Amino acid sequence: MKRKTMFQLGGGVILVIILSWVFPYAFFSVDKSVTYKPDAIFVEQYQQDLQSFKTNEEIGSTDHLIFNRTAYIMDMFEQDWLLNENGTSMRKADLEEILVQVKNKREHLIELAFHETYSTETKEYLKDTLRHCLALEESIVELKNAKYSSRASLKRRYHNLHMSFVDTFDRYKYFYNEFKETI
Repeated sequence: MKRKTMFQLGGGVILVIILSWVFPYAFFSVDKSVTYKPDAIFVEQYQQDLQSFKTNEEIGSTDHLIFNRTAYIMDMFEQDWLLNENGTSMRKADLEEILVQVKNKREHLIELAFHETYSTETKEYLKDTLRHCLALEESIVELKNAKYSSRASLKRRYHNLHMSFVDTFDRYKYFYNEFKETI
């Protein structure tokens, strides 16, 4: 009888360990984290794009609100997990921090929408950037609530979120460059 109970207990522990690994954000998971490792070539290209964009001498100046706010908005696109080629362990608390940062940057974008006058094309780029920010928020919330998603599914979602950040950066870049051309 004792032997059977020990066997069942051991089997239960092994089952929980396996399920914890397969479903890392589930309530029974011991280590609620997923390591996201982006493609190194992609990260290198993204870093080059960021550096190229940051060479704009106007960023951070007080000549226009856009130039000033861009310095703050860039933080959203320069998060460690987006730039780390070696991988980053992502926990739900990390997702909450990312969500707060995206919401704060969205507020800066809304401020830009109401404090400047833009050409029609520039307005469209700004609207597009705002839409993408809202989509980022939605994706982050979905990822936070993905309790029973498998590790493979979570990694795919992190990859998609990473791509969404890059796409949002591109949208912002279009907006910024279009604005610069009109002044």
